[in-house]
Amino acid sequence: MDDAAKTPHASLPREQEPLSLLEGLLAPARAVHYLLRNPRLMKYILLPLLINLALMPLVFWLIWHYASGWAFGGLDAAKDYAWWLDILIFLGKTLLALVTVAVSALIFLALALALGAPFHSWLSERIEKDLLAARPELICIPNRTLWEDAWISVTGSVKRLILAIPAVILGFALGFIPVVGPVIAAAFNITCVVLFLALDSFTYPLERRDTPVRRRVKWVLRNYRYALGFGLPFFLIPCAFFVVPPLSAVAATREYCELLLAETPRESPDEPGDDS
Repeated sequence: MDDAAKTPHASLPREQEPLSLLEGLLAPARAVHYLLRNPRLMKYILLPLLINLALMPLVFWLIWHYASGWAFGGLDAAKDYAWWLDILIFLGKTLLALVTVAVSALIFLALALALGAPFHSWLSERIEKDLLAARPELICIPNRTLWEDAWISVTGSVKRLILAIPAVILGFALGFIPVVGPVIAAAFNITCVVLFLALDSFTYPLERRDTPVRRRVKWVLRNYRYALGFGLPFFLIPCAFFVVPPLSAVAATREYCELLLAETPRESPDEPGDDS
């Protein structure tokens, strides 16, 4: 599909009127309901899910192994320090564990989105075809080969991963602020994760319409309430984090298609001036 065909539908939903927190909170539930009604789509979720189940423990172990070794390696090897230092080491490791969990969540999400990008892109395309079947003029599926689509999806996710690197570094550094550091770091990383999740999830339908990255970032920041509501349910439901990447792609594509249908009136077959 050429650029001219994509231009009319490259607009972002609700650019003038921000989406609400409640709309974001309901998006994951709508996505689950949609998947239950369309079980044929589950095949695009199973492989990314297996990758995520192996990836999260690996990311946590690597960060904990090297961070704890750097911070406490010398003390663990020593045997003749005071009892109060033992208590400080225990507290330090507890705080480091909290920081590690928060940072691991952000790194895991970025890697999971990059590795699963081709599957999420194919899933998003099929959802768009289904939801916009009655309005084929709104469907935007570029004419690309399987490998071209996979390459574009992965490279796009890697670029977004690079955008997250400063947040990862800052979140890790905040954890070393005395007393309140781990709490601040956890709150900061969770906020970054949900905003990054919204940005990446809506990328699938928007990237097909050549929406610039700057406009996508601006839209997420403008709709920060919606973005927070969009991502928070994944943190509140136990073990839901492993299904976040594919499920968020479903939720974002579904939400985009519903908003596109609502904001794009159907053209009348009898336009003024037409000869009948």
